[in-house]
Amino acid sequence: MALTIGEGGVYQVLQALVLAALLGLTLSVLYRSYWPITAIVIFAAFSAGFAAFKLLPDYGMMHTYPRPWGPFDRTSFRLICTALFSRVQDLMRERSGGQFGFWEYGAYIGPFAAVLSLFGAVKYPRGAAPWLVAGVVFLALAAGHNTRHSLWNLLHELPIFSSSRVPSRFLIPFTLAVGVLASFGSEAILKRFKTWGVYVVCLTLCAMLVDFWQVSVSNLRYVVSGELHNPVAASSSFRQVRDQSDNRMLAASLADEGSTYCYEYTGIRTPAAGFNEATYRGEQYLLDPGTVTLKRWTPNRLEYAVDAGAASSVMVINQNYDPSWRVMSGHGQIFSYGGLLAVPVPAGKSQIVLQYISMAVIVGAIISMLTALAAFMLFRWESWQPLRDGNF
Repeated sequence: MALTIGEGGVYQVLQALVLAALLGLTLSVLYRSYWPITAIVIFAAFSAGFAAFKLLPDYGMMHTYPRPWGPFDRTSFRLICTALFSRVQDLMRERSGGQFGFWEYGAYIGPFAAVLSLFGAVKYPRGAAPWLVAGVVFLALAAGHNTRHSLWNLLHELPIFSSSRVPSRFLIPFTLAVGVLASFGSEAILKRFKTWGVYVVCLTLCAMLVDFWQVSVSNLRYVVSGELHNPVAASSSFRQVRDQSDNRMLAASLADEGSTYCYEYTGIRTPAAGFNEATYRGEQYLLDPGTVTLKRWTPNRLEYAVDAGAASSVMVINQNYDPSWRVMSGHGQIFSYGGLLAVPVPAGKSQIVLQYISMAVIVGAIISMLTALAAFMLFRWESWQPLRDGNF
């Protein structure tokens, strides 16, 4: 989970948290023990600790710019059935019946997995119960805002889940629950029919693989959504563009371009201009006569050579203002100029270096290192435990 957060994943982490909580609660009830819940708490604590260096700034961003959700977040029963059982799973299929394209709904399980999972739930009610509960809850969450007190609405009362959108994405962990339940069904067949059961299970699995391949393999052509087949002309130097690259950020990046609008659903104000807009004055410029040359550009560090002439001036950078930017070399402090980064520069020639230093990242990195140290100490403690007990 920490790796997923570190790579920028959000929904997979939220879904995994819900899955872990459901499994822990169900097992605690079944076996009348608090240990499953304790294990889930430890799991969540270490996951958050390892990921803190990315989790804290992510949470700050989501808290500042929450994503909208509401009555439009719903999935009809017919659409859920289409997503799970229709053999037409093309991502670009027309008339999916939902608010979004079919890429937000397709979760094909097919008839074989459905039958096996139901058989497994009946034959092993106690062992399959945690996964059956998880599957039912995920289906209810995938339905979204169907009633005022739906599970989707209740989930949004939790702080981390308050910005989640598109309830149909809970069909993803639902397919995982179905897969585990289907394994219970396969085991039941093996135990019931012995030798013949092996043939039945093998034939069923082969039929499932052929079915899944025929239904889903055509979507591989959308891996990069045609971006590499329609490349953007390479830019001689880094520049930003508006609108034309909001859904083609890979192609824009390969062309050394940035996108001022990245398909966001939040209320982030973006005063930065693209080179294809009338207000564009360059990626960096002075308000008064003079020249400014970009020496180095990275997401966290900017270096410039400035010649302001006989009078001091202000350098404006075509990037949204954020208080975490610091002046590492130069005079004055970063300030907002119409929502853009700006810094005063002295008369004559100077070198300006800006660095992005986030306190949330620093605090998160300390927490992550302490978590790693705690994990190492636990590992060492467990390694020496058999020696202390006299077990060699």
